[in-house]
Order: sequence, then structure tokens, then C-alpha cells
Amino acid sequence: MPDPRAHGGDLAQRQDQAADQTITDCLRSLTATTPLGLIHLDVPYEQKDEAKRLLTARWDREARRWWVDADRITREQAARWLP
Repeated sequence: MPDPRAHGGDLAQRQDQAADQTITDCLRSLTATTPLGLIHLDVPYEQKDEAKRLLTARWDREARRWWVDADRITREQAARWLP
């Protein structure tokens, strides 16, 4: 007869892995800052001029995303357009 604790251990391990992945995903979304000190933004086309005016947002042609300098703009200032 199989040991019921063995199955529970597998389940606990899978739950721990799922929790770790959830935490990783949350942290990734909270820290949408690249190592270069950029904060990427999700700015709809209709709001691009406002983001440029308010945040000095710039367009990254390769990434096809808007960004701001994390040294000049806080996440609170950019909150409206954070991913």
C-alpha cells in the first residue's frame, strides 16, 4: 500500500512551486523597471502626448513600448500607465 505522506509531499512541493511562481510573477509586474533604470509604460496611442508632457516619456522603437527614466520619475508619478 502506498504511503499517503508521499503523495502529500508531492502536493506540497507542487503548491510551493506554484506559490513561488506567483510571487515571481507579482514581483516582475511590480518592478517593471529594467536594469538600465527605465520604467516601461503601457500608454495608449491616444494618451501618448499626455505621457510625453507629464512624464517626459520616450518611445523605445525596438521594444515598442514607452519608458521613463527611473531616476527622474517615480513609480507613483507613472502609476497611471504602469503595466
